[in-house]
Amino acid sequence: MPAKQVLLIVEDDRKVSALYAKFLSEELFDITFANQGRRALDAYDILRPDIIILDLNLPDMSGLDVLRSIRTERGDTSTCVIIASASSKEAVCEQCNELGIQGYLTKPFDLTSLNEAIIEAHAGDASSEAGPEILGVLIVEDDPKIAALYHRFLDPEAFRVHIAGSGTEALAYMADHRPQIIILDLELPGMSGIDLLKELRDNRVDMATTIVIASSHSKEEIVKECLRYNVQGFLVKPFNVKQLTLRVLRFRNRHMEDLKDIGWDPELT
Repeated sequence: MPAKQVLLIVEDDRKVSALYAKFLSEELFDITFANQGRRALDAYDILRPDIIILDLNLPDMSGLDVLRSIRTERGDTSTCVIIASASSKEAVCEQCNELGIQGYLTKPFDLTSLNEAIIEAHAGDASSEAGPEILGVLIVEDDPKIAALYHRFLDPEAFRVHIAGSGTEALAYMADHRPQIIILDLELPGMSGIDLLKELRDNRVDMATTIVIASSHSKEEIVKECLRYNVQGFLVKPFNVKQLTLRVLRFRNRHMEDLKDIGWDPELT
């Protein structure tokens, strides 16, 4: 069975949200709801969803402003965004199309064909995530049970995995190896995950390594501190291990796109 797509639904009407929950397939989608624009952007920063269904009329900011923030401020032109709105005005549709949307659902829409409509809109955006290269992944995790899950669920055809049980052990490994991806727990013995992050981004000026935070912490201040050090994604524990390979590859691919956009060549670092 293919991995679920991470779906963020931005909708302030509880009845409409309940309909999404009822008719969307749990076998196809891992669904998160946000009922305000700013909450949607926070969820976007943490989840980096594959698909966003976005209402235009939100209580704190317009859906267009949310879309504009994703496409321009965050520079994300690849995430599939589908507008779901009662407005079908030509001017509104044109604004959405200019910002790069993959679909437009005019309310009330056919709920029985909702799954198919989303899959169809996403199809043009769903290129193959894996490349021919096997990527080196350094897992910095002190819990042996969680470390074993990484070994089990990260696809060996995509990743070569090494486990480090502490920040000090991770730095020792990196003295002789150069992983392309680091999955970093924040609560480590001795050196904290935040301190290791600072060491890599500030002291070693390493911007080419894709760093994904894996932690049970989802507090706003912790997330903001991690984002200051240019992390590429968050895995909030407990996360869905069955979609682990897809999500890590997506974080890596988007990081490479971001580096390319600013003219950074990882091969020269």
